[in-house]
Amino acid sequence: MRIRLLAELRRSGRIPFAHIGDDDVQRGSVMHSRLLPNGSVPVLIICTVSVLLGISCSGGNIDELAQRCSAFMATNDLSLRGIEVPVQAVHYDSDTDQGIDGFVLGGGPDSVILSNQVDTDLCSWLPTARRFAEEDRRVLIYDYAGRTSPSKDIEAAANELAGMGVDRVVLVGSSMGALASLAAASSIERPVVSGVASLSAVSSYSGIDAWRAAEKVRTPLLILAARDDLSAAEVAPELAKASPSKDERVVVLEGSEHGIDLLEGKNGPRARSLLKGFIDRNLPQN
Repeated sequence: MRIRLLAELRRSGRIPFAHIGDDDVQRGSVMHSRLLPNGSVPVLIICTVSVLLGISCSGGNIDELAQRCSAFMATNDLSLRGIEVPVQAVHYDSDTDQGIDGFVLGGGPDSVILSNQVDTDLCSWLPTARRFAEEDRRVLIYDYAGRTSPSKDIEAAANELAGMGVDRVVLVGSSMGALASLAAASSIERPVVSGVASLSAVSSYSGIDAWRAAEKVRTPLLILAARDDLSAAEVAPELAKASPSKDERVVVLEGSEHGIDLLEGKNGPRARSLLKGFIDRNLPQN
């Protein structure tokens, strides 16, 4: 009976995945996201597993994200079990240099793009992405595609979100990702960039100069750095001076954490609170 039902659902296109295993068993309902065959409209598939099949469904996009980040999750004792937001994989086409290699978690008309530093990948943002996605926002995490500048990847990420109907976006970056976010902010037309949050921006990288990038940022600006991370701590106030933004805040925390590490450790609660407050203020919920 279950096999026949699964086959019928798959033929109808109502189950966008091919694998259900014992490791996936979990009571309750889990939502997954997929695109319709024409690639244009995301839909939510709700698998009411304990009643319908007695097993849980593991969406292909969830599986892809879990496989991609398996080492990170094992090291940091994380799991995607129980995630109740849609997850959609997005892809980069090297032949056309279009798209972005990553995942979109959550839904809604507003979004956050999380750009990682050079020594990490998209998986490092998983805890942050999940928190913001559960607040009814789309969160895009990605890996750089090797374009001429990392800011071009952020522009491509924004374009991906615009195609999903996103209205507003806040750019959040760590270290090199922060610098790239500053550089990309003035070039993105859609969605509207509602703010830029910098975690330990560096002074220059891959041809991007921090001060020249900041000179074009007119949106609200949050700049975080650690006092003993000397290069970032010195850059932080200078970026605020260079920016013409009328809404800017610089917070230098104790310690020496750099980039995404600011969100962990003893300063983690405050840094996370500052970032959440910035996003809530610039992407207010209706």
